[in-house]
This record gives sequence, C-alpha cells and structure tokens, in this order.
Amino acid sequence: ANDQTELRIPIGEGCRWHEELAIDPDGNNEGPFLSDEPVKELGLGATDTHHGGELPDEVMQRIQGEAIKLGLPGMGAPVAQGGLGLSMVDQVAAWEALGRATNALCWCFPEAQSWMYEACADSPYQLETYVQALLAGERREAYAITEAESGSHEVVNTTARKTDDGYLINGEKWFVTSGNLADFLFVQARADGDGDALFIVDMDSPGIEVVENPLFSHTFPSHHPTYRFTDVKVPARNRIG
Repeated sequence: ANDQTELRIPIGEGCRWHEELAIDPDGNNEGPFLSDEPVKELGLGATDTHHGGELPDEVMQRIQGEAIKLGLPGMGAPVAQGGLGLSMVDQVAAWEALGRATNALCWCFPEAQSWMYEACADSPYQLETYVQALLAGERREAYAITEAESGSHEVVNTTARKTDDGYLINGEKWFVTSGNLADFLFVQARADGDGDALFIVDMDSPGIEVVENPLFSHTFPSHHPTYRFTDVKVPARNRIG
C-alpha cells in the first residue's frame, strides 16, 4: 500500500473482527476487509514495559482480554467449536497485522489451533480440559519440542516410558517459547516401541525444572526457557492420539 491508501486486510466470512468494505490497494473492491484499527487496541505505550522488557501483569491481562474479544485465540479453530474457522491465508493476513501493530505481543493470548481439534478428536477430556480452555482464554499453552542436538533436522531424545497408569517423561527441551506463561506443555517424546508421541504435561507436575532462561530481543512477555524433565508422571489420558 502507498502512503495515501488506508490498509484493509481481506478476511473470510463470519469473522468477529470489525468488518468494513474499502478499496483494496490492488484494486479489488470485493470485501469484507479487516481494518487495522481493532489491532491497534492491542498496542503498548512507551510506559507500559518494565526495564528489561517485562510486561506488568495488568498490561498483559488487558491485551489478552482485548484479544479474546476479537476472537483471536480461535482464528483457526472450527466454527462448530466456537472458533472463527479462518483459512490459512486469512490467518496469515491477521498475523501480519498483529505483527505490525504489536511486534511480539501476539504471544499475550493462547491459541486453540485446528490441529488440536483433529489430534484430540477421540478424547473429550483433552478437548474440554485443555483445548476449549485455550479458546476461552482460561489456560495457556507452550510447545516443548526442540532439543540441544536439533538443527535443520529434528532430534528427539526425550523419552516417555510406559507405566501401569501412564508414562514417565525424561529429557530436556530448549527454547520453550511462552513456557513462563503456560499452564501446560505439548511435549514430544519417544514412547516405548511406538516412536515419537505427543503428550500434554501440566506445568505443576513434579520433576519439571528450569535449567536456563536465555534472553531474547523479543522477551516480552514470553520467555524461552530450557526445561529438564525428570521422571515426570503423565496420565495415560494425556497422550495425544
């Protein structure tokens, strides 16, 4: 867009974002289009951050509240489950607007993504306890996937040993973005005889410790800790799939 053109981002039908028709910079006047204005409500003033880039809890809660009003936690979630059901193209457009207006602040809200509904489809417990709680903004998630040996290819040495009532997880995960905000983790581990598997691990489970918390230029509000798992007990019902 040029300086004379007010930005409007095309979005799909049924989105709860503010919709209005406007002239597309490329000449396409077929709407609806997503206005930049609601996104700006998520932005920060210069006095909103602590030294070191930390966000006060009240500021983060305000941003999360605005995001929930806009339906952002459910951009990719199915409409039948209460989400927006946006296509990937529409989500990319929305994320572009978020990145421009808020930089790293998109991490201030949880995401109930479409893959979660597919992967957890056979477990009403997982859907209700974890996925729908993300959609409602009641819980936060983080992904514990990367390990020390990973580079351009994925390496998984973390193990999940089967027990009578679940699994014991042992290993170390790096760069767990938003781990400091999360209520639970999606942990990838090698299960006994089954190859790689994904587990939902509650953050208050005994045996989880922070090994390191390296600083990044986009630390606020999400940190990227290294976690060590030592005989962390995970119920069988928390294995995904």
